[in-house]
Amino acid sequence: GQFFKNGLVVSPNLCGLRDSDFGSKTGAGNSFEKGCGALMAKTIVAFVFVIFVSSSAYANCRQALAFGLDVSGSVNEQEYILQREGLANALLSPMVQQAIFAMPNAPIKLMVFEWSAASYQRVLVDWKDMNAPSDLEAFSKSLVLAPQSKRPYSTGLSGAMKFGVSQLKNQSGCWRRTLDISGDGIANDGPFPSTLFRSEGIENIVINGLIIGAADKNGSQGMVYETRKLAKYYEDVVVRGTDAFVETAFGFGDYYEAMQRKLLREIPVIAISSNLRDIPRLAELESSGQ
Repeated sequence: GQFFKNGLVVSPNLCGLRDSDFGSKTGAGNSFEKGCGALMAKTIVAFVFVIFVSSSAYANCRQALAFGLDVSGSVNEQEYILQREGLANALLSPMVQQAIFAMPNAPIKLMVFEWSAASYQRVLVDWKDMNAPSDLEAFSKSLVLAPQSKRPYSTGLSGAMKFGVSQLKNQSGCWRRTLDISGDGIANDGPFPSTLFRSEGIENIVINGLIIGAADKNGSQGMVYETRKLAKYYEDVVVRGTDAFVETAFGFGDYYEAMQRKLLREIPVIAISSNLRDIPRLAELESSGQ
């Protein structure tokens, strides 16, 4: 079920359509995969880390996850609301909550900002620790109820990327740091995204993308082509880091399901054992890039 909805009702189908359904990669070097079985297998094998460490290996923060929502001129009022509610509902879905609270002693931190022009980024909900379901419910409610503001119409992806990375650099105590950038078009303002971070780098931060393409996978050839082209653009100039990938929403009405799939790939779940004390800490492995 859903917690927030306005207008479109989205059925919670975890094995819904993905970018790979129409031939787009989901990360450098990955093969194309289709179907529910492939999705679940990849989620389990590639993104559920079964690492045995002692209980003393817990850190204060398992992952810092920042979300950047596209509010440029191509996003109308209904689509603006669908993004906020889609993210809130995805965070509150049972499987995502299970992943978020899988390690109570190593919580996840979340924050959300909106972006449009290269000079416009606005925090909607600042960093919060997710220690209990009540924290997640309060966070999601704050996101949905955050006041709207006037924003520029242009699309400054580079500004959104720089702002998100700067936010995550302040969360250096977390094992993982991930930036989620959602968007429905290519950059037309500010520096070209591929030129960013050439000198200063982004440390071990991962940037993933969620593109919002054509509303119908089976629509016109032109619509499908434009969606595929946007996915390729994000793969080439936006996503960065180990296992970075691009997820596709087929229109803003599919945003909830696409975000749910994306979160289940991004959030690390670690099985803990108190028996093997000689295994290196996960935090040390993550920071060293191993």
